[in-house]
Parts: sequence; C-alpha cells; structure tokens
Amino acid sequence: MRKYVSSAVVSCLLVMTALLGSTSEGATPVDHQNDGTLSGYVNDTAMQPLEGARVRVSFHETYEEDYTDASGYYHVTNIPICYCLKNATASKSGYEPDTVWLGITENTTLDFMLTRASSTYRYVGGTGPGNYSSIQQAINEATTNDIIYVYDDSSPYYETIIVNRSIHLIGENKETTVIDGCGQHTVVKIVTNNNVHLSGFTIQNSTRVPSHRDDWRGRGIEILAACYCEITNNIIRNNDIGILLHNYVWSYYTHTNAISHNEITQNTNGITLGYGSWDTTVSHNNIQGNWYGICIRTQYSNTIHSNNIMRNWRWVLLWPEISWPDGPALDEIDHNIWTENYWGSPRPLKIIFGRAAVSYDHAFWYERYLECDRTPAQQPYEL
Repeated sequence: MRKYVSSAVVSCLLVMTALLGSTSEGATPVDHQNDGTLSGYVNDTAMQPLEGARVRVSFHETYEEDYTDASGYYHVTNIPICYCLKNATASKSGYEPDTVWLGITENTTLDFMLTRASSTYRYVGGTGPGNYSSIQQAINEATTNDIIYVYDDSSPYYETIIVNRSIHLIGENKETTVIDGCGQHTVVKIVTNNNVHLSGFTIQNSTRVPSHRDDWRGRGIEILAACYCEITNNIIRNNDIGILLHNYVWSYYTHTNAISHNEITQNTNGITLGYGSWDTTVSHNNIQGNWYGICIRTQYSNTIHSNNIMRNWRWVLLWPEISWPDGPALDEIDHNIWTENYWGSPRPLKIIFGRAAVSYDHAFWYERYLECDRTPAQQPYEL
C-alpha cells in the first residue's frame, strides 16, 4: 500500500538523529553525500497513474528530477542528505502542480496526487514531453485563463512577445528566467486584452527606433489599450522605457492596472504612465538607477504608494496634457495620488514639480503643475 510521508515527521527524525549523534559516545557525524533518493507515484484524483509527470527536488540553488513512467512511478536520485528541507514539486501539463517541503533520507518515498487544472498549464523551455521551445509559441496556442510556466533551463529567451489574450505568464525565477529583446523595439507587448498577469522574469534590452518621437522609444513592457493587468515580481532593466501604459485611440483606454514588487533599474524612464492611462496602482517597487524614475503624462487618478524612488537622475517627470471643452481652472482637475513613498532621504513631504500642456478653444499653453506626497516614508522599504 502506498503511503504519504509527512515532511514534519521526516524533519523531526532528522533533528533527533542529529541530536543523538552529537551526544552519543563514539558517534560519527553524518557525511553529506549525494546518496539520498525520493521515489513514489503520481496519480490523479481518481487514482489513475499519470505518465510523463515531472518530479523535481530543489536544494542549494540546484535540483534533481525525474519523469514518471506508465505506472506513474518516479525515482529521483543524487540528493544530498543534510539537515535542510528540500522542495519537491510534481507537475504535468493540464494539472495543478503539487509541492511539499520535506527532509530526504537514503530511501524516502512520497506519492503525489494532482488535480486537473481549471486552467490549462503550458510549459516552456523544460526537458519533459510537450514543452514549447518558445514563449510566443505557447501564447499563440493558449486560450483564456491558461497558465504559461516558463522554466529557466533555456534562458535567456531571445524573443519579442505579443500577449493578445487573457493569460498568466509566469517565470520560474525572476533572477534567472530572462526575456532579452536583443535590441528590438518592445520585449513584451500586452495589447487590447484584459486580465493578463506577468511575473517572475527579467525583461531587458529593448531599444528605440531612430526617431525623435516618443512612439518609437524602446519598451521593456508595453500595456496598450488593456485593463486589469498585473505586472509583479519582475526585474525590468536596460530599456528606454521600462514599463509603458498608454492607448492608441480614445475609444480604448488603459485603466485599472497594477505594477507591484518589481525591480526597475537602468532604464531611461522607469515607468511611464502615458496618454489615456488612468487608475493605475504603482506600489512596492524599487525604482532606482534610472534617468527618470516615473514619467507621468496623464492626470487621471493614478495611485503611487509605498515605493522606493531613489538614486534616479530625476525622481519624477510630471508633464500631463489637459484639454477641457469648458475650460475649468487647472486646480480643479483630478490629480494623481502619491503617498508613503521613500524619496532617498527622510523628509516631511515631497513636492513634485511639473508642467501641464493645456489646450482650450484652439489655444495651447503651459502652466506650472504640482503634485505632492504628503506622507513620505522615512526609510527605504525592504521589498
């Protein structure tokens, strides 16, 4: 009869063994050799064996893995025996992955049970059967709510990505799962589609097409006429614009998107909130080492809070364009909301200077435009 092994029980046994070894007369220390194994079966919820499921055991920034045979059996070898917990994960396309932390001994057994995913999982860059060789190929074959999981095995991915459907695009590790634009105009473009989630990547090396126009500036991530998207837990670097949100015709808008927990560095503009973007939340990001930290060309109720905005040549470029058919005063417009950001040093408040391009009744002029973080953080966040 197959039995599930409790990671807590295994861990306790390892700790007890260590304590006995340290106090028993004549005891010898455990030799940390790569002689541990993990074996067992992977089944579905009907207890039918799953062939081709991958079981990976991760430890000390590396891993060992095996794939199940027709009976669902796997056997992972060459695992070091030591007093740390290992992460064991079973995964197969079309099923929710199952993961557990446990101690590994010489002959550890563990069965996995995988539940069929409500969303289809598609895998890119791994070594198992059915893996896609490119991210764009997986996107092209995905349907709404699919989850595309990109392994770092084949990183860097020299691709330019167009996401035109509602999916989750997830990298294995943001430090090592790299999408490199290799000098192309845009690395990842999310266009006219809502509810896209992007996380776990380094996105780098876009460049501008030679021109003085903003539209030709290179973008790491571009959100164009798309709403309810999340960009989280990425590294965005070495781009002309790290993240750009905008629209291309006024019948489409780019609104209610979230940018959080990203490292945004070494770009000309870290984040640009362009024309037609509104209700964007920018929070808990490290925005540093850019020429401009944030460039805002809209005044529509974006919220920027709890970020580290520091060591940029200029924190914020504030330059909205405002056109009013009835010509209200500039101080009546709906400003962006700034709160609890860290600006490189303690300060009682942070005044953000800018200028607005105002047009009314065929006339056009610039006016001084101010926004303010009234409650800035007094020390940097650990994000």
